[in-house]
Amino acid sequence: MITIFIPTMNRAGFVRRALEFYRRSGFKGTILFGDSSEGGQLVRMRMLVEAYSAAGMSIDYHHVPREVPIAQLHQKILGEVTTPYVTYAGDDDLQSPVGLAHAVVFLQKNPDFAGAKAALVETSIGRAAPHGEIEKIWLAQLPSYEDGAAVVRLQNYSRCALSLQYAVYRTEIMQRAYSVLRKPFQIYWTEEFLPCAMLAALGKTKYIPVLGTLWQYDGSGGVWKRHNMFELLSSPDWPHVLSHLTAALASLLVEKEAVSPDEAEETVRREIWWHAAMFMHHHWRTRYVEPEKRAESNAELFARLEDDSIFRIARDVYRGDDAFLPLPGWDQAGQ
Repeated sequence: MITIFIPTMNRAGFVRRALEFYRRSGFKGTILFGDSSEGGQLVRMRMLVEAYSAAGMSIDYHHVPREVPIAQLHQKILGEVTTPYVTYAGDDDLQSPVGLAHAVVFLQKNPDFAGAKAALVETSIGRAAPHGEIEKIWLAQLPSYEDGAAVVRLQNYSRCALSLQYAVYRTEIMQRAYSVLRKPFQIYWTEEFLPCAMLAALGKTKYIPVLGTLWQYDGSGGVWKRHNMFELLSSPDWPHVLSHLTAALASLLVEKEAVSPDEAEETVRREIWWHAAMFMHHHWRTRYVEPEKRAESNAELFARLEDDSIFRIARDVYRGDDAFLPLPGWDQAGQ
């Protein structure tokens, strides 16, 4: 009924944690890997696929050479999805089967919605590693994507920039959102902004207030650790990227709304401008004024989640307890 798409490269430890979570939590859908691992990490990935498949899990594994751009990897692997619903997870993220089930039931009953999203909870163990004690959590504040107007939904995404890929979408919607990606592929704008903006404009997404995604904050934001928005806009590829972003999104707005091509193009340019300016200001401040500071951990939410059986499973696999599926030769394979 549903597929979780997980792209990964040389992070078998995180993948093992994810697979163990889905095994214990009783996930009954398909896990689809687009893996660009090499060497010992590739050996470990194949061990994981074999062992967890033998344990009764539905795993569809594809090895993709690391030279393939991430945008093309998404397009290629999403083309392999055969279930009616699909969602995304980073290899260090966990999708609650309960949240996914709520989303699927909602979409089955509401054909006028393109997607559904349960709550996204950020976690931190204090370091970028698969195992440790969950020390802090935060509830992500997601904007509404339930307005009937594609222009409003696009604006809500562009002015918030929290990824929509973690929602459950009808497979044809997710595939269409990624089908518009074209060269030159630019980090962030092509890989994340464009498909998420497409998802926002393609249809309404329902928010469901149950635990959905556990998103590990440690080590996140890899693009912005290596680059900033000023650099991306200074790239010689940017005029070509901007032209394609504008054309793809404006064409969709013309399809969805009673607007002229000129009006649609101006709307898209306005939102891209806003989005770029938002990041420019943020990156300038964190570089020249003060580093980014997170809010205090949400103690009330933490206390509530302690009673959630799915969260308790997640906490145990974060800890790397002794109940993991045995993998003889695991330590030697990674060397």
